[in-house]
Amino acid sequence: MPLTFPNNVRNAWGEDVADEVARLLDEHFAQRAVSPDQWREVLSRLDVIDERFERIDERFEHVDERFEQMNERMDERFERVNGRLDRVESRLDQIDGRFDTVHTEMNKRFDAMNGRMDDRFDAFQAEMNKRFDAMNTRMDDRFDAMDARMDERFDAMNARMDERFDAMDARMEERSKHIDEKLGQMNDRIDRMHEAMRVQTRWTVGTIALFGTIVTVLLAVAQFTGG
Repeated sequence: MPLTFPNNVRNAWGEDVADEVARLLDEHFAQRAVSPDQWREVLSRLDVIDERFERIDERFEHVDERFEQMNERMDERFERVNGRLDRVESRLDQIDGRFDTVHTEMNKRFDAMNGRMDDRFDAFQAEMNKRFDAMNTRMDDRFDAMDARMDERFDAMNARMDERFDAMDARMEERSKHIDEKLGQMNDRIDRMHEAMRVQTRWTVGTIALFGTIVTVLLAVAQFTGG
């Protein structure tokens, strides 16, 4: 059955355009449609696929039975392993008891050793503190003398640097005055240039406005003459 369009579509497009579009759509659908032979071939292939899926279901049932048997065997093996693990845990509990006893004895010995070591370290630390105090006193004296000499040198250096910076400031002030004069001259030139550009811009805008007025008048005269 050929494709047809509603009357409002035919009126909007025209009969020729509507018929041509309908013909193109019929050809497009005819090329993409499935023939009865192809449909029967697809159905036959689907039947073959259904048979294969039934065979696969049967195989999966056999596999499930094997898995159940395997699970039963694994449960028996796990029960035997659990029994062995229980015996191993009982032995480990006995070993833990022995280790606790040994650990208690070792802690006592280490506590006694730590007491003796603390006494020795306290005496050694007191001796080292005395030596460090004496060394700090000598180092402080030397650093004080060094600080005094460095202060004298820095004072002399600062005085020389101040003299140089003062001379440099005087030269910079002279240069700044010269630069200010140059900048004043440049500003005067820029102001004169800006004034010239402003006058030229006004003349340009006036000329463009005049041309626009002339073009508008000519267009109005042309329309009036043509009318």
